[in-house]
Amino acid sequence: MGAKMMKRRYRLLIPAVAPLLLKSGYLLEAWRHSPLDRWDWCFFLLAGILTAAGWKRIRNWAGRPDWRGLWFLLPAVAVWGAGIVKQVNAVQTGGALLILFSSLFVLGGVRLFSGMLPILLIALAGCPSTTYWSEYYIRISAGTAPVGGLAFKCCAAAALSVYFLLVRRVYRLQTLLFVLGVLLLFGVLYSRESRAGYGQPLLIDPERTEVGGYLGFPSALSEQEQRFFEGHAVRRAVYYGSVENIRLLAVGVTGDIHRIHPAELCLKSMDCDVLSSREKILNPGGRPLAVQEIVALFPNRAKALIYVWYSGPEWSSGNFPAFRRSWKRSERWFAYQLSTPMPDSREAAEERLRDFLVNTVFSSGTRPER
Repeated sequence: MGAKMMKRRYRLLIPAVAPLLLKSGYLLEAWRHSPLDRWDWCFFLLAGILTAAGWKRIRNWAGRPDWRGLWFLLPAVAVWGAGIVKQVNAVQTGGALLILFSSLFVLGGVRLFSGMLPILLIALAGCPSTTYWSEYYIRISAGTAPVGGLAFKCCAAAALSVYFLLVRRVYRLQTLLFVLGVLLLFGVLYSRESRAGYGQPLLIDPERTEVGGYLGFPSALSEQEQRFFEGHAVRRAVYYGSVENIRLLAVGVTGDIHRIHPAELCLKSMDCDVLSSREKILNPGGRPLAVQEIVALFPNRAKALIYVWYSGPEWSSGNFPAFRRSWKRSERWFAYQLSTPMPDSREAAEERLRDFLVNTVFSSGTRPER
């Protein structure tokens, strides 16, 4: 009778799986087409293998329903809902996983939930874009990225697998709440230390044919750029000078926001090495402009200096998370990439881009012509 009751109880997991199933189509597309996400399915597979390997132990952990699990389930639903509202696939997927595992807490108790935490963390490593963001936060925290995002996730997954298979520990609710509180405190303190830089809106018209000593010509988009920015108003221009050229990619954010990616992610998908990346404040024409400054090495071994920024109605920033948090479909947003080759000194490349920006500054109320 007890076994039958348990089976009936765990049938309630079916609706808890639904949010994850809703993202299955997107996950399959990301694994097939995204260079940085194509191996993320391995983390879901590893989570499944560990579950099967520890099935007997997991069954022993399962106990009576524990309504204290709602303390975790309700925030998980909030995370999932926030991902839907903000249209962030990684947050939706992570929220769906949290809903599933928090439901195990409600149905099977704290021992079941805490014992399977390593499996949850491994599955979370399979969320889309976590490879990029892992490397991104390693870089801004340490100033460099000694390991790539995928390598970092693999090391973490290996450590969690060993812990699950050998340590086999479960924890009390008080311990889980304490650890969660410490992580939240760390997150708040970290966010205060890594605030985005902001400047005034800066819009550049890619149809200008002369900028200072540079002559501009429209340039065709590559197939990869067309795929990346499908549905958006994208223009590319090349400005030729006496020494080096300057390239401008201007994207009017008019389509699916999920097709606007961090510049580093786009570069890595083109097999470029990102040698350095930082945020900085420029001052072209006496007005502050916040950009992300990237030095990238292309497959042909050419090095380039790239300025990236996102400009909205009230401000500009080179910080992609700040842009995504503030983006609204009802507002006009533009994303820019301004680059120049760097065969000579970095200072010379910076001077070229700075001079170009000074000569292309528009008033904050001006819009590029459509």
